[in-house]
Amino acid sequence: MSVGEEPRPGRPSTSTKEVHVDRARAAIRGNRRLTVREVPDEVGISIGSCHQIFTQNFRCLASYKIRAAFVD
Repeated sequence: MSVGEEPRPGRPSTSTKEVHVDRARAAIRGNRRLTVREVPDEVGISIGSCHQIFTQNFRCLASYKIRAAFVD
């Protein structure tokens, strides 16, 4: 029995691709008052994918830290 990562059937995740990350970044830079619940509507992705983008790509640990991550 192997406990390593093996390929699984199904579609690969498309909501966290660079195009969606760039759209989320642009949405936040365009309106820094957006909440975590509003960004998915602007970008057209699910809230779960949005949270994944925030934590993995923007390094935000919580929704209230979004504005701090985008301070120029």
